[in-house]
Amino acid sequence: ASDFWNIKKNMPALIAYDNDKSNPKYIVAKQVLDSQLITFQKATRYDDLMLLTTKGELVYLTNPGHTFKYSPDWGKRMVEDILTKSNNGIYHPTIFQYGEEAKDSAVIAGAIAHDEQGKEIGVIVIEAHMSHIYSAIQDKVNLGRTGETFIVEKLGDVGVVLNPLRFDENAAFNMN
Repeated sequence: ASDFWNIKKNMPALIAYDNDKSNPKYIVAKQVLDSQLITFQKATRYDDLMLLTTKGELVYLTNPGHTFKYSPDWGKRMVEDILTKSNNGIYHPTIFQYGEEAKDSAVIAGAIAHDEQGKEIGVIVIEAHMSHIYSAIQDKVNLGRTGETFIVEKLGDVGVVLNPLRFDENAAFNMN
């Protein structure tokens, strides 16, 4: 998505007219982006695709009704991580829990967005709920005696289980 010409061409208009959403330039830019990005989001089964400015301000999302709660602090941290820690302009996925239960978790990844002249104008962030992955790993065919699969993230010297377990649904984000 970071190479989509429509983002390069229309994201600057969204940023410029974010405080004037009735401006015809904003309306046209959003309609053009909607026509491509909503289709892209649905085809890839992402739960959302967001565009943020280099300051972390949310200027566009494909799915305004999804469960993720955007906060300006999150946006600033995400943009900072993508702009400073990305490898070849792509920030590799991070799994985070946004609710009380393990099923309330998602994976996010991002990329730097450039305008037509190649100038950094913000970031593109995709979100995919982990429920798609969790349901796939619950299939215990060919997975040893117990059929248990772990998704683990290393945090310092500790590995934290990121998925609900077959025999302990509350283990995710609590078991290390």
